[in-house]
Amino acid sequence: MRKLTVDSVEFKRIMHNLHIEELDISSKRQQRLLEFINSGQQITVGALKEIYQNG
Repeated sequence: MRKLTVDSVEFKRIMHNLHIEELDISSKRQQRLLEFINSGQQITVGALKEIYQNG
């Protein structure tokens, strides 16, 4: 999987979907989310909740 950036279509789609769910994520958390996605770790609901809650 290629590395995502804030400007990538895939990341914009993720942010749009989160916005639909009424979840706004700060720039700091967006960066942390990108780092997590690009790290190659398994993406799970628990991991995403951890990032969202603790940034």
